[in-house]
Amino acid sequence: MIRIAIADDDLFIRQILSAYLKSESDFEIVGVADDGKGAIDLVSQFHPDVILMDLEMPEMDGLSATKIICQRFSETKVAILSSHDREDYVTQAIEIGAVGYLFKNIPAEELTQTIRLIHRGYLQIAPGLSYQFSSSI
Repeated sequence: MIRIAIADDDLFIRQILSAYLKSESDFEIVGVADDGKGAIDLVSQFHPDVILMDLEMPEMDGLSATKIICQRFSETKVAILSSHDREDYVTQAIEIGAVGYLFKNIPAEELTQTIRLIHRGYLQIAPGLSYQFSSSI
């Protein structure tokens, strides 16, 4: 069972992701948060295997929360789920410890497979970003 947390300030996104991911027999949604501080609290309390993290949230943004989670809870893998395709966001997310950077418009089946790969330890970058990202390494 892959234990998943979701952090996004958009209620609709949280509900859609939760509903879809719950339908997968090997996934368990352990909690949702609407800001970065809530994401840290979720990880502290439930120790998910993977957290899907939005970038732009109130209280604390996703990059700040990702950095703290990666420093304090190394067993939890952070995957950024964003609508931003800026190379600096991707680079910064990976440098602070995120193991995934995905677009919010990712097809549902791709998202589930990507979560499984992240859980197994693979770095996952959204198609179209890999060239931008590899040119900055």
